[in-house]
Amino acid sequence: MICCKTGPKTAKAARKHCDILFSHLIRSVGYCERCGTTEGRLECSHWISRRFGNTRCDPDNAFCLCSSCHRWWHNFPTSASDWAVGMRGREVYERLRVAALETSKVDWFEQHDALQEALEALV
Repeated sequence: MICCKTGPKTAKAARKHCDILFSHLIRSVGYCERCGTTEGRLECSHWISRRFGNTRCDPDNAFCLCSSCHRWWHNFPTSASDWAVGMRGREVYERLRVAALETSKVDWFEQHDALQEALEALV
């Protein structure tokens, strides 16, 4: 178990734990999806901002990038977006964009359990 034994007690704690679990899940790819390196620090980079709860933990919304490529991602957003569309497709981007704008409330406890299960399945 990566996060905790008893689970989070509040929705705010659950969201924080979800971020940790989601980052582990994305980084479990084991290499930078842009340059292919396995050396150095791998990071979770969101395509649609994390501030949109409905897409915050969607695996299609994140890439495993090395720290250098993650800097590129933020420094050159137009090129990064073109690259991401090439990797995942315009349809995925449109689905994420629509989902991000939905007003439904995220059940962070349910999201936490789903992420925990996904990580346990990798082991």
